[in-house]
Amino acid sequence: MESDTHMKSDGILGLAHHYVSDGGSRGRTFMSTLFTEHPDLPIMFSFYLTGNTERPSRLVFGDPDLKEHSKETEFKYGKGYYMAQTDLWLTSVWSIGWSGTGVEMAFPDRGTLGSPALIDSGSSLIVLAPDIYEHLMAELKWRFTNCRELTEQQIITCDCPPANDLSR
Repeated sequence: MESDTHMKSDGILGLAHHYVSDGGSRGRTFMSTLFTEHPDLPIMFSFYLTGNTERPSRLVFGDPDLKEHSKETEFKYGKGYYMAQTDLWLTSVWSIGWSGTGVEMAFPDRGTLGSPALIDSGSSLIVLAPDIYEHLMAELKWRFTNCRELTEQQIITCDCPPANDLSR
């Protein structure tokens, strides 16, 4: 399948939504093909990303083997409300922040449903409202060192803090 994009990011699993009216004219995504060809496989996937070479990142299709592939002891499901309303891979979040730092922005105006969030297999594209982005980036730049903006590529790059300590 050939695809053109003008975005500076691309996903790896093909979670893109296809409307029935497309008639398959744009081809099928990897995920759609996988679950069509393996109807016995539960329509689920899970992943965890790490820099630990002794216990590398994992991507699991179907039921997750928590003991083998997870840092957590139980599976945590997100609300399916937004997914059911749109047929997109969406869940709900009540806040966003930097783990272990106390930096958090909550979304109390979204009530018990939370704010819709796209489930993505990578971090190549994260879309945030400008005020949330500015707050989180200011905190990140304060904690990391030697941050610089590559304007042409629309990328901010920083050196990791010593011993990965974000407390600064």
